[in-house]
Amino acid sequence: EGQYTAQLRATDRAGNVSLPVSYAFEIDLTAPRITAFATSPAPLNPNNATNVAPDQLVFTFDSTDVNVETVNRKTIQLTNLQHHDCSDAINYPNIAIEGSRLTIPIGYALDDNTYTVTVNGVTDTAGNFVDGEYSGAFPTGDHQPGGAFQFNFAVDTLAPSVEEFHLSPADEIVNGGDGPRRSNHS
Repeated sequence: EGQYTAQLRATDRAGNVSLPVSYAFEIDLTAPRITAFATSPAPLNPNNATNVAPDQLVFTFDSTDVNVETVNRKTIQLTNLQHHDCSDAINYPNIAIEGSRLTIPIGYALDDNTYTVTVNGVTDTAGNFVDGEYSGAFPTGDHQPGGAFQFNFAVDTLAPSVEEFHLSPADEIVNGGDGPRRSNHS
C-alpha cells in the first residue's frame, strides 16, 4: 500500500529515446470502516432510540474516500420491525459525503417503529468494500473487506400515559414545605 510513481521511456529500433513520462498512483487495499452512526436532528439515546422522527441518517467512516456512486437503493436499505422495506423514505439523489461523513436524507417522517439500516456493497474510491460487520461497538469490521453493517434503532414519539396510580395502605402522605409527598418509612 502507498503512493508510487512509475517513470517510463520508450526506445525505437533506431535507438531514439523518448522523454520520460511519469505516472503517479496509489495502492489502497484497506477497507473503510464505520466509526459512528447517528440520527438527526435528535441523537439516539443509550437504548438506540429517538423521540423525534429523524430527517437524516448519518454515518461516519474512518476514511474520507467513500465512493458516493456506490451508495444507492441496493447498498443502503431501511426496513422496519415487520421486515417491510422502508427504503422509499430515503432521498437517494440528495445523499452527501463531506469528509468522512455520509449523510442520508429521509424524505418523510418515519412512523413509530423499530428500524434496521443495512449497509452492504458500499466501497471506497479504490473499490474496497466497507468492512461492515457490527458487534455492538464501533468501529465496525473484522479486518476483511466486505460484510454487512446492520444497526437497529427505534423511533418513539409518543409519551407514555399513566392509566392508574395506587397507594398501598402502608404508605403515608407527609405534608412538607413544598406540598404533600409520599413516604414509606415507619
